Amino acid sequence: MPDQRISELIEKTTLADTDLMPMVDIEATPDETKKITGANVKAQVLAGHKDLTTGVHGVGASTVCSEAIADSKITTHKGDASAHHTKTGDNEVYGLVAAGIAADKPVAGIAGRWYFSTDTLILSRDNGNAWIEMARGETAIRLAQLSEKSHISLTDITANQHHNQSHDHSLAADGSPIAVAGVPSLDTAKITTGRFAMGRMPDGPADKLLISQGAGVDPVYADPDVSDRMARILGQLTDGTAVIVPTKAGQLPTGLTTAGNLKQAIQETAIMVPFDFQAQLRALHASITTALAANASWTSTSEEVLNFGRITGTVFADVAGTIYVEQSPDNTNWDVVDSWSVAANAGIGFSVELVARYVRVRFLNGATAQTTFRLFSYKRVMS
Repeated sequence: MPDQRISELIEKTTLADTDLMPMVDIEATPDETKKITGANVKAQVLAGHKDLTTGVHGVGASTVCSEAIADSKITTHKGDASAHHTKTGDNEVYGLVAAGIAADKPVAGIAGRWYFSTDTLILSRDNGNAWIEMARGETAIRLAQLSEKSHISLTDITANQHHNQSHDHSLAADGSPIAVAGVPSLDTAKITTGRFAMGRMPDGPADKLLISQGAGVDPVYADPDVSDRMARILGQLTDGTAVIVPTKAGQLPTGLTTAGNLKQAIQETAIMVPFDFQAQLRALHASITTALAANASWTSTSEEVLNFGRITGTVFADVAGTIYVEQSPDNTNWDVVDSWSVAANAGIGFSVELVARYVRVRFLNGATAQTTFRLFSYKRVMS
């Protein structure tokens, strides 16, 4: 076979043990061209590979060591108690998730362990002292899927968060009517505000009067005793003396039950009642008995007095002062003012004709604090 340049040779990608390759032996003198087999090349490469410490198979120099160095590092690691210990059970390895029913969960004491309870679907972590719940399966947190609906095993629930529910009444915050059966018994003493309309009062029998029976006793319906009721009314309107002048019947009959008898008796009877209107038609306007400080003043609440004709009153103080009776057409502008000086320890009475719509009483104390003070004012129908 004629000689050829190396670049002209046919390329072969695999090396067989029997293949021959040219080589230059630089150890010979002079250099000599020789041949070498594929088997010789493989043997030489493998012989040197085991002693290499860098650049093997593309691994960096800092991560590859010789067999002897590797044996030394393994021996050192084996002797390090913090890096290696004998494994005696699956539940003692840090980071390992063990599984089983909750009753088989081991006693806490090895921090970092995990345990999944297959019956409760709870994943717990051992912190070295206790098992801490970390998560639950989705089906374990849906109330509809709980076999226990009463929630009695819930922990850390206060009375305000979980308690027995009473169903003896209805919640009608939305305005819907409350069922009669859902309203509990409620004592009338509990209803402390508002007034019942007449339409809510119980029905009574016809031609009967509802007669009170005293404190704590229910009133009763009874036949009207006209003469007795009329005597009581007249006694309250007068000083206790009522003059009844009969015209036909002689007196008001008792026990009237027949329809028309009461009307007939009144029509046939003249009643003459002595009455002190001026004494009866009088009402308290204002009063005060609290002592005033030095130079202090007191003003009563203003009041509409269109149905009254006069305001009267008395005042006493142990310190001299001035009393004012003020009248206003609009409860803002006090245009009409009457005043009197009140000497110390000398009470006075006052009387003023009412000419405006509103009235009020005012007192101005002197330069010394009072220890005694009394002021009363009355509004009267007739002047």
